[in-house]
Amino acid sequence: MPITYRIDPTRHLVVTEWSGTITIQEARAYFSGLRSDPDFDPTMLHLSNALKADAPLTLGELRLLASESPFADCGRAAIVASSDLVFGVSKQYKALANRKSRTIRVFRELDEAFEWLGESRGTDLGG
Repeated sequence: MPITYRIDPTRHLVVTEWSGTITIQEARAYFSGLRSDPDFDPTMLHLSNALKADAPLTLGELRLLASESPFADCGRAAIVASSDLVFGVSKQYKALANRKSRTIRVFRELDEAFEWLGESRGTDLGG
């Protein structure tokens, strides 16, 4: 499964794992799944772990995803990417998705991303 997520309501946190080649259809289905998950709150912190992902999405597809994000305009999100390509695509998404008060940052290391979100990684999150 190329996109999986875990919600920790106690920590008010969603951790998403992206792996392999992700299609726009899979990304949109992930957003839909989040919206319908009873534990999901749009104001949650969000960490996207894209360390094992490829980034074939076009600028138009990134724009669509940014406009359809289930996360509220407030709050923070961290994206973690190691490859230069995925890091660059993540920066493009950040530019498209940063709305009035939503802040997104792109990192190379999981621990840095968790620290910026004000969270500890823990053994159950972010593998």
